[in-house]
Amino acid sequence: MRECLNCKKEYKPFPTAIQTQKFCSRICYNAANLFSSPYTSAISKGKVGAIAELIVAADLIKRGYEVFRSVSQDSSSDLLILKHNKAFTVEVKSSVRNRKGKIAVFKGKLKSDILASFIHRENVIIYNPNVDGYLFKKI
Repeated sequence: MRECLNCKKEYKPFPTAIQTQKFCSRICYNAANLFSSPYTSAISKGKVGAIAELIVAADLIKRGYEVFRSVSQDSSSDLLILKHNKAFTVEVKSSVRNRKGKIAVFKGKLKSDILASFIHRENVIIYNPNVDGYLFKKI
């Protein structure tokens, strides 16, 4: 017997999945699937990205930055932030946790000064390099 990672009930694994099964049913698997969008399928990836940008922008405003958002989808950065006459470009990416609990972050070549990874399911922003001494920010 095992404990389901989602509902915490005990279950007997299927004989063909004894080594890998972590959920008691497909319903629990889907409910706990960390790779899917936390939003309905009616919301496009572009809108999910816009939500992340706005949440990061609001967080940076709370920290005292002036925040400017790009009007073009083809720009090299999503946000421009300004504080104490210093400007930085920010790229915002929606992120998820992998099955081992590690945060899957952007691995490509970054054109911006700062990468802001927003984990929708947890409402967490991770800045790399850090902003104002904060690398990890739970909102």
